Amino acid sequence: MAPVSLSSFQWITRRLSKWLVITGFGLLFVLLCPASSIAQQKYAVKDLGTFGDDSAANAISNNGLVVGHSTGRAFIWDKVNGMVEVGMPCPESFAISSAFGVNSKGQVVGVCGGFTAITFLWDSVMEHVK
Repeated sequence: MAPVSLSSFQWITRRLSKWLVITGFGLLFVLLCPASSIAQQKYAVKDLGTFGDDSAANAISNNGLVVGHSTGRAFIWDKVNGMVEVGMPCPESFAISSAFGVNSKGQVVGVCGGFTAITFLWDSVMEHVK
């Protein structure tokens, strides 16, 4: 192993010192910065309910509308009406459905089907998407 020259050692220690000073100031800033000046996410967990056994929320709009599926049926949820089933356009009686997206107007997109999947757009009245 070759010996380290004094100039190399001094260069390394200067670099290390600068790095420690910068890191130290950054850490000090984070620790001393009041929590109110750091952007904080404010949210609450809410039980949306279920139509039966299992349920999952798949999307939420900017104004708080939630869509997903519960026991194989697509739903939309809001603070006023709670969980409301999105009607299924599927001709198969055993078909399942799920909603995957919602906008602030309450328009829901999803899929339903058994052997054949059908995509849909729901806006109070079911529409098939082509």
